[in-house]
Amino acid sequence: MSFDYSTLDAVKPEAVTTIEIPTHGFPTPAEITLATINYYDNGPEIRGKWHGSRYALNWQMFTQTQPFTPSSLLSAWSGATQMHDPDFFARYLEQKGHAEKMGEPCWQFYRSLYDETFAMRDNGCATALPLLGQFISKYPGTTVHYGCVARMWWDEFEELIAEVFLDQTLFATIEVNRVANNAKDPKNLLRGHYDPLKLWRSRNQKKDKNNG
Repeated sequence: MSFDYSTLDAVKPEAVTTIEIPTHGFPTPAEITLATINYYDNGPEIRGKWHGSRYALNWQMFTQTQPFTPSSLLSAWSGATQMHDPDFFARYLEQKGHAEKMGEPCWQFYRSLYDETFAMRDNGCATALPLLGQFISKYPGTTVHYGCVARMWWDEFEELIAEVFLDQTLFATIEVNRVANNAKDPKNLLRGHYDPLKLWRSRNQKKDKNNG
């Protein structure tokens, strides 16, 4: 099936542009039925900062249960995970007091994820050091979703893999390998989606159904 990614209005990471969008709360793993991903490379001139990094994954998460055409207006949650070197990621959380805020059981999940991610560089699972990103809601206000993390890495075939951890558990492993061809936003290089229930309907599919 061919997916019409042109229907999506991607929310750009902070290093590109900050767009204020409504946030209806971060959905639970059981509620998420479809998600879209946009991979950004903001360029080597971008210094790695917690709220703005060279690499970022933009997300839209949906909770619909009937076939639909994804759009930003229908998303239950939209945002970007800034992707960081695992050492920077762990040190920032610990030194900025997040480890204490999340509690020891959750912090143990982060430490285990750090060890696993750092070891991936040596066991042939990735051709470059995997990166970690924290899910954060920013509108209204800022909420750090502890136990919800994205990890991205390149596999042996040089294809981008995104893993989503929700509530300290691996939720999905997603290939982000569709070329974005986004002339309006050239830093958006690749796209992918999570659609286990096959709910995605493109605009063309809807037109064909109406004409049939």
